Amino acid sequence: MIEKYVPFLQVTLRLKNDYTKQFYKNIVNGSLLRHNTSEIFNSNFFFKTAFDGKFNFENTLEHRFYRTTTEGGFQFNNQSINNNFQIVIKPGKRLLFLFSTNYYLPNMQENKQSYLFIDTDLSYQTKSKIYYFRFKARNISDIKSLNQIDVTDHSTSNFQTNLLPRQLVLSISRNF
Repeated sequence: MIEKYVPFLQVTLRLKNDYTKQFYKNIVNGSLLRHNTSEIFNSNFFFKTAFDGKFNFENTLEHRFYRTTTEGGFQFNNQSINNNFQIVIKPGKRLLFLFSTNYYLPNMQENKQSYLFIDTDLSYQTKSKIYYFRFKARNISDIKSLNQIDVTDHSTSNFQTNLLPRQLVLSISRNF
């Protein structure tokens, strides 16, 4: 992992990589003992601005590569990308607006299905700090479910997660 604050750009940059290689043996459907290799490479790039003004940005880009090789030449690969981007707007000490997107592509080889989640958050605290108002909007794009198929040397798994529908929440808090 490497992290560095660049003063003249007012940006923090971070690059984090990890690589795992595993050797294992298995038997599938009464076959002979097979020798297998599994490789996983994760790469994560993050940046965050620290401007003196009202606008700042954050972004995290993650790339994951997974490969399983089985004795006999069978090979299974999967690559995915996840990108989180957030705009932070602070026009005053008591008002804050967050706008965030999350783009997820579970399989780069088959670009059939990708997901874009959009959320917002607006908060305001009164000058006396007695009242705190907050408005949140989640899953604005109203995605119903998230599907992911994982293929390895011995199985195919289909994961489906049903998501909560679009949500709009208004809250008011009072301090005593």
